[in-house]
Amino acid sequence: MISVAALLLLLGCNGLDPAGPYKGDKVAYGYDLAIATCTDGVEGFLAWEQTHRAVLVKTNPKIVERAKLLHDEYPAWAQSAARLSAAYQANPTSEARATLEKAMRVLRQALLEATQYMLEVSQ
Repeated sequence: MISVAALLLLLGCNGLDPAGPYKGDKVAYGYDLAIATCTDGVEGFLAWEQTHRAVLVKTNPKIVERAKLLHDEYPAWAQSAARLSAAYQANPTSEARATLEKAMRVLRQALLEATQYMLEVSQ
């Protein structure tokens, strides 16, 4: 049985407020959510790598190398995606969306690799 709170939560998620920051644009909201989600995941990987670095240096040095690259490069990638998201929101053209999607592929790939590295070690 669905509780009233769950039902209200589901009904409340059907759309974005047209007067809100996304002006009802679910696509723009989805991109910003994806940027935040990828960033949280990559930051989690970096924290995990730092915690386990002493062991990883000996057993999986490629993970340490990739973590250094992500530490150095990911902030710029995420900032670029955020700027492109803002540009898309200001002018939601197919070209702006295609450019943003290219930046999102970089972030998603970084998250995928980070997740794969953590899974590799846990097996």
